[in-house]
Amino acid sequence: MAFIDQVEVADASGELAQVYEKIGATRGGVANVLKVQSLHPESLDKHFDFYKSIMFSKSPLSRRSATKSGGR
Repeated sequence: MAFIDQVEVADASGELAQVYEKIGATRGGVANVLKVQSLHPESLDKHFDFYKSIMFSKSPLSRRSATKSGGR
């Protein structure tokens, strides 16, 4: 099984701690799928902004429509 180094929230400092705080404030915590990017905080921050843009910005489809169609 592969292993990816990651920094836990309690161990984060500096820029990573700030990014984790931003994510936690928005999502209520930091998912493991995001923690695998913890060794590169700038990338993690940009990925999270991209995710929020895709999921929550204005779209011709409602979130309900996307869910009903299976995201297609």
